[in-house]
Formats: sequence, structure tokens, C-alpha cells
Amino acid sequence: MEVRTLNKRINYMSELTKEDEYGIISRTMMNIRSLRVFAREIDFEQLLEMQEKLNVVIEERREDAEREAAERQELEAKRQQAIEYIISLGLDPESLLAPVTADTVKTRRKAKGGVRKAKYRFKDENGEIREWSGNGKRPLALQKLLDEGHFMEDFLIEKTKPEQAESPRWYRSHTALLQIVGGDKLIIPFC
Repeated sequence: MEVRTLNKRINYMSELTKEDEYGIISRTMMNIRSLRVFAREIDFEQLLEMQEKLNVVIEERREDAEREAAERQELEAKRQQAIEYIISLGLDPESLLAPVTADTVKTRRKAKGGVRKAKYRFKDENGEIREWSGNGKRPLALQKLLDEGHFMEDFLIEKTKPEQAESPRWYRSHTALLQIVGGDKLIIPFC
């Protein structure tokens, strides 16, 4: 091989990363034709020296592989002992893999208060008795009754007793200012 060609190869190899160099070496070592070409271009003594070094590396790798295999066997033996112990306790090894709470279904906690108690009871157009808690949109049937002149207090489920009556309440309607005291209705026209 010429010195010029060798220098080109050395320059080319110096520009490569370690991964690229290992890739080239690996491809060469795995291909019998490339090895034969390489063996023809190198001295026989260098080839023997490479063989000795390669044998040392191969022996080291063999020892590492045997040690790893022994560790895996030891770990498998311990695993089998643990399974036998679990079975001797009367447990199923498969059940230990699942979390204890896996059978219970998690539900979102509902807001405190739950369903509100009905405050108003009234009859709708069909004569059915309906109830409303006072929260949310007022039912249309109740609104229709209010438009006809009824009062919300008329539909209260728990009416206040006269001794529990509060101060008079004032309500505005379309035609008058209303005052209700203890269940009595008093209509006062607008001034």
C-alpha cells in the first residue's frame, strides 16, 4: 500500500466520530471477504498479535456473559421461592400484581347538600301535583299560576304560623303594591 493512500485513510479516519469508526470496524470484522483483504495487506506477525488480543477480549466477554447468566438464574430461583412462599400463605400470586382498590370503582364526590328539599307545591295544567325547591328556573306551570294572580306564599309547603310571622312583606305587581301580613292579603293601589 502506498504511503499516500495510507495517509488519506488516516485523515479520513481522524474526521470520523467514534460511532462511525466502530461501525466501519464492525462491518469489516463481520464480513469474511473484507477480513481476507485486510489479512493480505497486513504482516503475518501483526495478524497473530491481533488474534491474541482478540482472543483476550473474547474471553473477557465470555466471562461477563457467564456471570450475567448466573445472576439471572439466581434471581429466577429467588423469584420461584417467593412465589412458593406466597402460595403457602394461601394467596394467589396474580392477585398481588393488581392494586387492592382495583375492584372498587372510583366515583367523583358529589357536591355537599345533595338534593334540595321542596319548598313549593302546586298543580300543573294537567292537575298533577308538582314540587319545586325554589332554586333554578321557575317552572312554567308555577309561573302561569303567578301570572293569574296567585302568590308564592300560597304554594309554600311549610307555611309560617302566626306567632312565627315576620314583619310585613311588600310585593309589587303590575297594578298595585301588595302587603301581606300573617297570610292576610291587602291590596294597596299605586299613588
